[in-house]
Amino acid sequence: DIRIYDGVWLGDDQLVCSPNTVGLTADAGLLTDTYLWTTGATTSGITVSTTGNYGVTFTSGSCVNTDSVYVVVVDANTDADLGADTTACGSYTLDAGNWPGATFLWSTGSTANSITVTTAGTYAVDVITACGTLTDSVVVSVNPDPVVNLGGDTLACDMLVLDAGNGGTTYLWNNNATTSTITVTSTGAYSVLVSDANGCQGWDSVNVQISASPVVNLGQDLVLCNGDAATLDAGNAGAT
Repeated sequence: DIRIYDGVWLGDDQLVCSPNTVGLTADAGLLTDTYLWTTGATTSGITVSTTGNYGVTFTSGSCVNTDSVYVVVVDANTDADLGADTTACGSYTLDAGNWPGATFLWSTGSTANSITVTTAGTYAVDVITACGTLTDSVVVSVNPDPVVNLGGDTLACDMLVLDAGNGGTTYLWNNNATTSTITVTSTGAYSVLVSDANGCQGWDSVNVQISASPVVNLGQDLVLCNGDAATLDAGNAGAT
């Protein structure tokens, strides 16, 4: 006899209304198969009545397969949970959580299970399940990130001053400088991380090519007699 395994499968994530329970099975039909669940059970199947992730390791001879499933049990005390009121920098993502088979309706009109907000306000969500509608709301304060603009990649002669602006309280350049401006004299990539009083951060980088200015030496001042001539040489052949 030949047995070919495609792996044990516990099915899709499930939502059940209490007091109902969920039966999970990994039975492959051979008495010599063994099972080890994350609950510690060693039977081919288990019954669960609380929310959580449940996994099993299935062993048959030299074949070892694993799978897990998320089960949500909704009872009278279950509700959506967007977390505590919070302060964020730039943007903040609100996640209504994993509710198998549910639909979502946010106060913004979105029907996704998560939204990203960029303005301060109170945000609420309805999680519509087979067991009823679960709700929650949260107050989010959003502080803007510092705007850092070092300009486009550039070519400069001898030196260049890079300015990270005055929107921060601390500055950290990739050359370890901590001032809002630096003077660079060599070609390379330069970047800066700017932090403000709210702990929000902005970042930018720029590639700088530094070329040396031409050296021009016409020599000492000259006095010529009538009829004499002098050759003045600016050097730098090929320049203009």
